[in-house]
Amino acid sequence: SNLGDYQQAIKDFGASISLEPDNDEAYFNLGLTLYRAGNLQEGFDALAEAMRLNFTLSEEYLNQAIADGFPDLEANLVRLEVAISLEPTNDEAYFDLGLVYHYLGDLQKSAASMQAGLDLSLSGEMARRANLVIAEHHFDSSRFEDALISVEKAISIAPNNPEAHAARGIALSNLGRYHSAVQAFEKTLSMDPEYQVDLANFGMSYFWLDRFSEALPVLDRAVTLDPQDAKSLAYRGVTHHELGRNDLAFYDLDRAVSIDPMHSEARYLRGLVNLSLNSLEAATQDLDEAILIDTTQPKYHIARGHILDASGKTLQAQQEYSVGINLLSPYDPIQPDAKLAELDAAILQNPQDAKGYENRADAYYQLGDYQLAIDDYSRAIPLDPSDSNLSISRGKAYHALGLYDRAIADFDIAVDAIKAYIYEGSPWVGESPKYFVLYFSRGLLHFNQNQ
Repeated sequence: SNLGDYQQAIKDFGASISLEPDNDEAYFNLGLTLYRAGNLQEGFDALAEAMRLNFTLSEEYLNQAIADGFPDLEANLVRLEVAISLEPTNDEAYFDLGLVYHYLGDLQKSAASMQAGLDLSLSGEMARRANLVIAEHHFDSSRFEDALISVEKAISIAPNNPEAHAARGIALSNLGRYHSAVQAFEKTLSMDPEYQVDLANFGMSYFWLDRFSEALPVLDRAVTLDPQDAKSLAYRGVTHHELGRNDLAFYDLDRAVSIDPMHSEARYLRGLVNLSLNSLEAATQDLDEAILIDTTQPKYHIARGHILDASGKTLQAQQEYSVGINLLSPYDPIQPDAKLAELDAAILQNPQDAKGYENRADAYYQLGDYQLAIDDYSRAIPLDPSDSNLSISRGKAYHALGLYDRAIADFDIAVDAIKAYIYEGSPWVGESPKYFVLYFSRGLLHFNQNQ
């Protein structure tokens, strides 16, 4: 093994174990050799078996192996996995295991370990940290509603923690709740003026509130700190455009696309600038490219619909709008038929949680049980009257049943709620697909009623 002849070493250690199945030292050296040969899972299994046979002595072996160059994180992974197998209720071991997976870059396993620790009895600082690690996994998977829930739990544990409030700002900005996002970022900086908040999302939130003079210095700082950040450049570009500086706008937007040709948001924003300047051919090219990169964004299709409308292609525009509307499905699709029992249990456990009723309503909607979906959305709305998504979803369920007047009433409620934080006359209405689509959908419903 020390000479690098790993295959022969593996055979010899295997022969030793076959002669002496309880030889922990042979298992341990077999595990190290397998790791060094690149057989990570088999190496882990052998090291874990060594620790099961002789935990204390194997720890001494591990410490020596670390000194000899064996990776410290992998060694800790072995320690913790075995510790949990010996004591399944050890919440702190799950927490430590989550940190190791986090350092190794496996966010999914990190979040699962942290959740297991929380489900046992993690509390205090460990619970705060665990919820933020779980939120990071949700951010990485673009599950921003789930990220916000985890962040809110962290804030309830440590209300004055700037890291948690900064994460809340990121979640809110990605959910389009820009006013609340700005408040979260500002609160973070009031707690710790030196805290490095996500300047791109901070500036973006100011932008979508039409607070361009406040957005620009934030985005300037973002670009100064990271001149290769396509998102910061793209949003600084559209901010320059709003302030009448089109040469600077296209300079930043072109740089953003050049730095990251697969950054669909940068192409989308440049398309909107071209659209506002009536450069329809350039706008069409940008939106086509954005949709090729990411077909799942409703706002891209809606903006493309605007361009087609401006080009006099009404029928094609309506088709593109329809694609955008269909993409506005209930958040976080689930396997509804397999999840209903689980969703029922969640509601029984916490009958005052609007999210529980919303999740079950989404499942009913996907199953085509629109009346049951309406019933659950109706239970959720009084529990969280500020969530316009509930009215949107219930309106869609009414629409599916052909109850157009009730759908219109729900869309009216949602439009009024969204207008509270989106400027109605803004040419950037495509960024908030719900805002435009609500008007468009309401128009279709009125058309169905011959109004």
